[in-house]
Amino acid sequence: MNKKNILIVEDDEFNKIVLQDMINIISQDLNIKPQTFVATNFWEAKNLLSKYFFDLALIDINLPGKNGVEVLKLIKSKKDIPCIAVTAYAISGDREKLLLLGFDDYISKPIEMGILKKILEKYLKSQR
Repeated sequence: MNKKNILIVEDDEFNKIVLQDMINIISQDLNIKPQTFVATNFWEAKNLLSKYFFDLALIDINLPGKNGVEVLKLIKSKKDIPCIAVTAYAISGDREKLLLLGFDDYISKPIEMGILKKILEKYLKSQR
């Protein structure tokens, strides 16, 4: 199995658990062994980024304090890690705005299993 480190930046406890469970289920189909690390804010994310290498980051946009865009800027200033915006904002044009800010992709909440699988396949399966 192909081991992958995934950073989840999400402040909602329920969303963290659901996202981790979905990743674990999907990863079996993709022959990936995920290790998920969870940060609930910018500072926790910064701490984890200083200690570990990540293959993918799933970042909630609406975080307390510094938001998900600030987390994105932090990551992209130091490493070339695919960053996926995870947001409940699903208004027309939001996806394009987030991509222009530097996110590699976008998932709207509630997260659909099929869409998350496509994201994981696209960004983790191609990495060796």
